[in-house]
Amino acid sequence: MLVKVLGPGCFNCELLERRVWKALSAARVSATVEKVADLDELEGYWERGMPCLLIDGQLVCAGRVPETGEIAQWIADALDARRNS
Repeated sequence: MLVKVLGPGCFNCELLERRVWKALSAARVSATVEKVADLDELEGYWERGMPCLLIDGQLVCAGRVPETGEIAQWIADALDARRNS
């Protein structure tokens, strides 16, 4: 699983990354977490708002910092989608 936290490095970006790690730990899921702050990579996401969260290439949240439980649910959904494909 690949989880990307997109954002310029603000407080909310940092908070989102911490919550991602908590959700992964609670779910006992191993994943690669990438923090993307490169302006060229962020370019296509600015209009959605920052920070953004992508799980396996799917945009699951933009413009806010979701709660850890919400992130855990998206992780579970991504795992289910993998199993069913």
